Amino acid sequence: RVPVTRCRPFLRCQPPPCCWSVPPLPSGSVRAAASTAVPAADASDLESVSVASLPVSERRLQEFLEAEVTHFAAMKRRPATLEDLLHAAASPRRAAAQVRQELPKHFAARLRQIEELPGWKQDASLSDLHARYRQSFQELRMTEMEDDLAHFTAVVRRLKQRQRKALSLIGEVLNRRRESVHGADKDFWMEWLNKFLQSRICTEMLTSQYIEIISQMEAGRTAITGIVDPECDPATICRNAAEAARTLCQTHMCFSPTVEIEVRTKRSHAFSYIP
Repeated sequence: RVPVTRCRPFLRCQPPPCCWSVPPLPSGSVRAAASTAVPAADASDLESVSVASLPVSERRLQEFLEAEVTHFAAMKRRPATLEDLLHAAASPRRAAAQVRQELPKHFAARLRQIEELPGWKQDASLSDLHARYRQSFQELRMTEMEDDLAHFTAVVRRLKQRQRKALSLIGEVLNRRRESVHGADKDFWMEWLNKFLQSRICTEMLTSQYIEIISQMEAGRTAITGIVDPECDPATICRNAAEAARTLCQTHMCFSPTVEIEVRTKRSHAFSYIP
């Protein structure tokens, strides 16, 4: 049931604002509850009604969601930073709020990007990609953050799984349009891909951070950092890489070179890093 404020009689048929946040609704015909909660100054202009039942068709619901896509696509977006991820690690609810606030903007922008491409509806890969982002946008916007984050977490896991095929679908599109990609439209495609992939990196970081925070909380960890490694040691990474190279040389060339890792500092050289 969706709380809706009763409007003046002659405005009663107008749709809600495009940024109206709706909770989970069943498919097909849905029902919304109308409430009489209004400011005291306008109470005299309204009819006295307790609770009414307002049917909302699936087509009308899709119109609301389409309006929301337009609304969110126009919002300002910014890339996720290390500071953002560490700030979200303070609590699962803060991380969830960050996901719910930022992902719809990026998904809506990507939907509009796909729709910019000529013939996208006739392209099976682009249509599939568009459907995946639209479904993820709809599920995210129609899911409320309750006291128990289990349902919201399940939605985030589903959409993350759904988006795994995004890069392969884009690859199929580029392969079919390679004459355009490597020809006169090269600059357009470079800009299109840069915007699309930067947005994807941001949402992948936010969703991965949220899921990892939930996992660390469930595991009983006290130091919650999510995907951020607060003690990344470059010397250790170099030693591991050198050992892997030595093993490959021994396997394929029958000799193992000597590799020395030298650290020229007396202070700690560890730093926070996002893998």
